[in-house]
Amino acid sequence: MIKILLFMLLFSNAFLCNGESISCTGHDACKDQIWNGEYDITCGAANSERTCKSTTLNCGSNKDCTIKTQGSGHDAYQNSVVNAKESNSFKLTCQATGLRDCQSITIWCPQSPGSTCECVSCPNSVTMKCVEGVSCDSVSNANIDYVEADEILDGYIPELDNGPDDCCKHTAPWDDPFTLMCQTCAYDVIGKLKTDITYKWYSQNDLKYEITCYTTGEYSVRCNGKNNDNGGRPSYTATCGTDCITDYDKIPGKEYVWLKNTQNQGKRPDCPKVGIPGHPTNQNYKWGTLEQCKKSCIMEPTGKCNMLSRYGEGIKELTEQYHCRFYACPEPFNFNWIIQEQWGNEASSCQTYMLPIRHNTLQHCDNIINKTNWVNETKWKNKTNWVNETLWRNQTKWFNETKWINKTRWINETRWINKTNWVNKTNWVNKTNWVNKTRWINKTSKILESIPCRNNIVSNKLENNSKNNDINNDKSIDKSSDKNNDKSSDEVNIEDNGLNLNNLTTREIIFLCILLSLFCILSCSIYLNRIYYEKVEELNRRIKRINSIQMSGIPTIAAIPSENVIIKRN
Repeated sequence: MIKILLFMLLFSNAFLCNGESISCTGHDACKDQIWNGEYDITCGAANSERTCKSTTLNCGSNKDCTIKTQGSGHDAYQNSVVNAKESNSFKLTCQATGLRDCQSITIWCPQSPGSTCECVSCPNSVTMKCVEGVSCDSVSNANIDYVEADEILDGYIPELDNGPDDCCKHTAPWDDPFTLMCQTCAYDVIGKLKTDITYKWYSQNDLKYEITCYTTGEYSVRCNGKNNDNGGRPSYTATCGTDCITDYDKIPGKEYVWLKNTQNQGKRPDCPKVGIPGHPTNQNYKWGTLEQCKKSCIMEPTGKCNMLSRYGEGIKELTEQYHCRFYACPEPFNFNWIIQEQWGNEASSCQTYMLPIRHNTLQHCDNIINKTNWVNETKWKNKTNWVNETLWRNQTKWFNETKWINKTRWINETRWINKTNWVNKTNWVNKTNWVNKTRWINKTSKILESIPCRNNIVSNKLENNSKNNDINNDKSIDKSSDKNNDKSSDEVNIEDNGLNLNNLTTREIIFLCILLSLFCILSCSIYLNRIYYEKVEELNRRIKRINSIQMSGIPTIAAIPSENVIIKRN
């Protein structure tokens, strides 16, 4: 049982520390751990002591690994080894604020061409095992120990680089490994002031060609090569243009003269500020990478800049652009530290890079001008202003007045409204409209002649009317002439009630058109409904026939699309 529990405990520890991202927090966290593979490891936190101590990281082939210390604990990441020989990249970042951070660390950096090995804010107790010309470009204060590569090397070491816009070129009429390495050597020696480098070309770990070079003029070099295949000793020359080599590139050892002060984080030297050209108001400010800020301090026109305050140390990468402030201290080792309060984010995490080889003395000049200006001028004012005026005010103001307000306002008013509105009006309408008009129609209509039935109807009506008139005349002979006039008007109206469209009004014609339209719509709807119901009956018969065929087991035949639609709806 005890063995099982021990096995489970070991398995759980391995599971916690074996992953892509690992966080080691707490006292003695991840101590004596061995990691194999690709990892991103963070060591330390608040109240975490001795994290990641005596560990081993074997970063796998073609992998990328990182280790970062953080927090306020002491003794973070000590006595440890990193093996990244076959990896693509490795990066160690020492950002713990406690004491003795990143002590006794050995890093075997990647050895393949194009790989990278970085050490950010590393102390000199970190040793980096690097292949010359392959990696280890950003190492802070770490020690570099160059070793021979033990992996397969293929191609140029270091990589070819003949300057911006290919400003360094060889003089041979052809390109081969010797000539290409010669122009790279020219840019390193003339442009970067890097000497004593042997440029090599490998083929599967087999060193084929190698060259070295030396200057023969201000902008030219001589390259001596060695052909290990046939023992040849080729020799070439290369030159660099004047526009690709700056004065800053000609300064020897500029990367080794800076000292980083890490004990006064968040503070700056109490020294005069140095204006940097290029800023709109020529202040002591620049936005740039650490290398760009160092270059601005060195190339500052007065030559007094020897202190660089870099903001965001440990938060921003050295290759990232960020805030930089510049100062000039007369004695680079004798000044006071004050809180960094100049504008810029992460001012509390700033650290100072010192250029101790620069001293400057502030000159004090006393300009004494002993000049007396005499003005011998007398201004006389002989004027007497007499003011002899006496203002007497002997006035007594008496206010002995009694104001009596004894007023009674009586409102004793009775309003009587006793009004009767009589409307006694009779509207008499005694108006007789006399219509004594005879309308004579003496018009021959061709339409009536073409329709004998209508003419007969009209003639019959006229005959009947005439007969009725005769009978009425016999019965009431003594009626007044007014009534006879009415009868004559009735006869005229009977004649007007024919089917002549010219006698119809516009309203009557519209009404007849509406009736005709309603009749047409009703007829069409009846006809369409009849067709629709016939189609529905036909589809129902087809559905019944299909269902009967399916029930009988006879193979079915694909229905037309309309039948499919009906079946799906059912």
